[in-house]
Amino acid sequence: MIEGAMRAMTDAVAAGMGVQAEFDYLRGFPVVDNDPAAAAKAARVLGEMSEKVEGNIDPVMAGEDFSQYQQKVPGCFVFMGCGPCAADGRGGLHSSCFCLDEDCLPWGMAALAALALDRD
Repeated sequence: MIEGAMRAMTDAVAAGMGVQAEFDYLRGFPVVDNDPAAAAKAARVLGEMSEKVEGNIDPVMAGEDFSQYQQKVPGCFVFMGCGPCAADGRGGLHSSCFCLDEDCLPWGMAALAALALDRD
């Protein structure tokens, strides 16, 4: 829908200006769509490791190349809690001011190991 609307707006503006427009829409990565079974497993396994685990978070509008893996294998995206570097919440993972909170690394390694070793 977005591509169609953008193309229509481009054509309309060009027509109003008496020119022709060239519209080139570049598609990026597919959307990250968590597999329900993988998400439930992650919530269960990680919830057994810590009471800080939130199994049901609000959807996030973020682009991520993780979706390429999901084209081959069902999975779910897990936030490890490395957090933003600014007190106001700005500066996430793909920001130039990101500052890794290294306290999340042992948790992240243990979490990934637990998920890999848990065989339903």
